[in-house]
Amino acid sequence: MTFNFGPAGNTTVQPVVGDWDGDGKDTVGFYVPSNASWHLASSNSSTATSTAFVWGTPANANVRAVAGDWNADGKDTVGWYLQSNASWHLATANDDSASSLAFTNGPAGDTTVLPVTGDWDGNGGDSIGWYKPSNASYHLTNTNGNVTSSDINFNFGPTGNSAIVPVAGDWDGKAAPSSAVQAVAKRLVAQHEAGKLQFMDGREVTYQREILPYANTGAAPAGCRVDIRILQALAMAVDRFGSVRVSDIGRPCIDLDINCDISLHCYDPAKAIDVTYAGGIKLQDSAAQRVAYLKFLDSIVPAGSQGGQFNCTAMPSFSNIRSVRDVDCSHQHFDLGSATGAVRYSG
Repeated sequence: MTFNFGPAGNTTVQPVVGDWDGDGKDTVGFYVPSNASWHLASSNSSTATSTAFVWGTPANANVRAVAGDWNADGKDTVGWYLQSNASWHLATANDDSASSLAFTNGPAGDTTVLPVTGDWDGNGGDSIGWYKPSNASYHLTNTNGNVTSSDINFNFGPTGNSAIVPVAGDWDGKAAPSSAVQAVAKRLVAQHEAGKLQFMDGREVTYQREILPYANTGAAPAGCRVDIRILQALAMAVDRFGSVRVSDIGRPCIDLDINCDISLHCYDPAKAIDVTYAGGIKLQDSAAQRVAYLKFLDSIVPAGSQGGQFNCTAMPSFSNIRSVRDVDCSHQHFDLGSATGAVRYSG
């Protein structure tokens, strides 16, 4: 595959690659240091359109562009490494107003050090690392944060060659990010076949269009992506309560109306789910079961998550779930809100 994309003749431009829209396919992009602008291609072709935004510190020659799926949601976002102080800044979204996860990792002031990113432990989320040309050493961490030592350290390649540029990838296909979501989907398939994962009457199409494709291929059809954290939380809830009945996930995929202005079901449907039963108990009829369901979710989901129906019963205070407007007591709404962290997944 050969094509042109970007400003010809600009030797300062830095390339990036990622799955910007969560369709399971990587496309190219580039970062322009002079104005801190990012340009992410819609396809790998010379006629590709791009998502363009400004994010970072303009005119800083020590910035090195990176990209990765920092929160294991199936979408890659950008980031940058600043050589002067070894600081990392990983974006929560690909837009001008994105917040960032900021931390330091690496040798501050060493302008020869280059960043690498990848899913080093196969958990579906990307984390950072760095390469030092003088001794051809790689230093990779499995978490994105201030750590004093790397999880993986080794030497690979010719030492002392400052012209070398490090790259990373899933060379054997054994630990692709999609493998994580595929494993969760297979767990959900087993739960469905056992009668534990259920769907509201008329919504079985959700299973056919959204969960089965992930289980079979590790990817979802266009318009049917579900955040891996929603699937993880659902699988764990099914095991915790013995059964869960779902009424709404991935609204556009099952041809439901997305004409609403406040719900993630409409403006980021991959990150929202509604359920009507947990453990065979209708949540509309049991305040205790509704609270128990949310308490369990609160114990595993990241901070910034949201729950609805706080008007339906007295709710305790939660550590990670805040109230969001959803007042229909016939179901229990949950979404990931502004959460950037991972689900504490076990299975």
